[in-house]
Amino acid sequence: MEFRPESTNRFVHEPSGTRISFVRGEQGKVTELVLERGGEHRARRISDIPSTERVQTVNVSANTFQTVINGDGKAAVVLVSGLGNWAKVSAGINRMASIVRYQADGVPTANRVPLDADTQARLLHELLKKLQVTKPCILVGHSFDGALVRIFADLYPKDISGLVLVDPFDEGFVDWLKLNQPKNYELFRQRAIENYVEDWDDFLKRLRRAHLPKGIPVVLLTAGHREIRQNDVLESNLKPADLEAGATAVRKAHDAWIAKVPNSRLVVVPNAGHEIPREQPAYVIEAINQILSDIKQAQ
Repeated sequence: MEFRPESTNRFVHEPSGTRISFVRGEQGKVTELVLERGGEHRARRISDIPSTERVQTVNVSANTFQTVINGDGKAAVVLVSGLGNWAKVSAGINRMASIVRYQADGVPTANRVPLDADTQARLLHELLKKLQVTKPCILVGHSFDGALVRIFADLYPKDISGLVLVDPFDEGFVDWLKLNQPKNYELFRQRAIENYVEDWDDFLKRLRRAHLPKGIPVVLLTAGHREIRQNDVLESNLKPADLEAGATAVRKAHDAWIAKVPNSRLVVVPNAGHEIPREQPAYVIEAINQILSDIKQAQ
C-alpha cells in the first residue's frame, strides 16, 4: 500500500482514507504510532525492548534464506514462506511454540525462475535440518504454500505432526476455473508459472497424488468474504460477477477436499478475503492452538 506524506509525521493511503501518524517525545524521538482506520488505534514504540528473535541467513543448495526463530514452546511451528505476512500470527503463538518463519532471497539465485514443487519442498526440508528444528513439526501454509506443505507432507511424512492450510491453492478450484472461466484460468496459470512453479501441469499432477501422513490433525481456513483486491494485478482486472462465482467455487473445492481428510476440520473466516494472516490472524492462531491441543491429547 502506498502512503503519501501529508506532513513530516503524517501519511495517508488515499484509496482507503487510512492514515498513519508518528508521535514524538520532547527529544524528537518517535514514541508512538497512531493508525486511523475505523477509529483510532495506538501502538507504543517497542524497538527499545530487547528482542528474543534469532535472525540469521542460511544458504541451502545455492539459495539464500532469511530466517527468524522465536518463541519458547517445545513444539515447533513453521510458518511457510514470507516474513511480514506472518508477523501477527508469530506474535500470537510465541509463548506456545518455537516459531520458524523464513523468506527466500532469490530462488534460485542464478536467474530467479520458480522451481518445481518437489525441489521447493526439498529446500525447506534442508533448511529446517540446518536450523535444527524440532521434528515432527506443524506446518502452516497460505495460498500457494498451502499446496506446497501438502507436497512436503507427502515427501517427509515423519517430519509432520499437523497442518494448517490458510485459504490454500486447490486443484479442484483450478478444474472449475478452466471449465467455467477459461480466460481467467489462463491469467491464473500464467501468474503461477511466473511466480510460483516451474511447470504448471507437472505441479498439478504432483499435487493430485500427494498424500498426507495418516491421522495427523489438519485445519483448513477458507475466506468468508472475498472482494476484489485493487492492489492485486490479476484480481483488479476481474469482473465482479466472475469473482463472486469464483469465491463460491473455492469454498466448494475446500469443502470437497477437507471432506476426504480424516481428523480434519474446516473453518470459514468471516470478514476476511484471501489475506487471512493479515486480516484475521486470530483465526490462524486459534487453528494452531487446536493442532497443538490435538497433538498433546494424542500423546
